[in-house]
Amino acid sequence: MKNYRDSDYALNKHSVGIVYRFADSIVEVTLAEYLLENPGCTEADFLELKEFSDADYYERDRLENTCSKRDDPVAVI
Repeated sequence: MKNYRDSDYALNKHSVGIVYRFADSIVEVTLAEYLLENPGCTEADFLELKEFSDADYYERDRLENTCSKRDDPVAVI
């Protein structure tokens, strides 16, 4: 099991913005940056996207932690 503090979910959840982790860097999109790049959007749009992002990272984290040998089709054969 990986360290919670190092997980993408924890990083995104405890951040003010939306966090994207790449192989060589971590990028955080803040509300101000989002509104600057998307002039037709509002703070409510950003918060909705942030909520979706948190839920998506949470689901991915749960799936990674619940995967077992029985879930691996190659291991079953």
